[in-house]
Amino acid sequence: ACADALMHALSAPRISKVLERLRSAHDVQIVAMRCDPAERLRGYFEVPPGNQVTLCCNRLFSAESLESTLAHELVHAHDHLQRGLNFHDPDQLACSEVRAAAFVDCAGVWTWFRRSCVRSAAFQSTKVNYDKEVAHSS
Repeated sequence: ACADALMHALSAPRISKVLERLRSAHDVQIVAMRCDPAERLRGYFEVPPGNQVTLCCNRLFSAESLESTLAHELVHAHDHLQRGLNFHDPDQLACSEVRAAAFVDCAGVWTWFRRSCVRSAAFQSTKVNYDKEVAHSS
């Protein structure tokens, strides 16, 4: 089911266009697999040498969640590979999380609530990699 959902997501316009641009300059791989349940991740972008988006099939329960997770992670791939952001720097990771939240996670949220949605989503995503104080100050 996960492999079928991935094939469907790869043909979605918002995914295929971004992926085509990324792959024109970089070797970007997309892998769907079972991830460590303790991690609580739906997916992640692995910086070089991997340049790999990993989707955690055991945490994605619908084709829509797989597609949105892939879109979110492709924002990170773009930010790292095209814009040169360094995800070892919490401020730069937080910037990428804000972009991913704005373009994907909160894209359909009413304007009135969008800023709060983006801030909350970016904070939660940044907190996964850095402690709470660093994530909150970014």
